[in-house]
Amino acid sequence: MEKLTPEKVKAMLQKKGVNVSSKQAASIFKFLKDMANLVVGQYLRRKNDS
Repeated sequence: MEKLTPEKVKAMLQKKGVNVSSKQAASIFKFLKDMANLVVGQYLRRKNDS
């Protein structure tokens, strides 16, 4: 599986017609990583509590 990078995020958004700067792409990438970590953490905590 390929690693996601801010550059890849920017390219993916550009394909959909959304133009962002490299700095914006890096912020979006960080947000997505943070959200993924929260969701996985919540899932694992609920799974362990059951």
